[in-house]
Amino acid sequence: MTKEEIAARVNEIYGKIFGDLPSLFAEGLMTEDFVLDNFLPTDFPFGGTYAGLAGLQSYLGEIGSSIQIKNFQITDVLVDGNSAMIIGSEQSEVLATGKTYQMDWVHQLRFNGDGALEYMKEYNDTARMAVAFAA
Repeated sequence: MTKEEIAARVNEIYGKIFGDLPSLFAEGLMTEDFVLDNFLPTDFPFGGTYAGLAGLQSYLGEIGSSIQIKNFQITDVLVDGNSAMIIGSEQSEVLATGKTYQMDWVHQLRFNGDGALEYMKEYNDTARMAVAFAA
């Protein structure tokens, strides 16, 4: 895939991830054995490794029961071969504390030869998150 095709695929995936998750797999935008790694400290409820549609549904369910995302933006997409670094920011409210955090993040993506997303790793500003998660 070209850089432009990967950038378009990224926008398509992120546009559906919070609303039409099953279609990402049904339409071949994500591989059946997709893996997401989000290495967060243990006091954050949605850290860990998640695999496939069921894993991604579990991950998004844990996010939904922990935080309310108020603003989520992609600011840059950097592509190198079948890999991309997605740079963005987020403002979220922690439901348990009512506190809000604003952070920058980076997502590392890897696509297979057919252009389906097969791997994602999140890098988050855990220091900013920790303040909002603290009781």
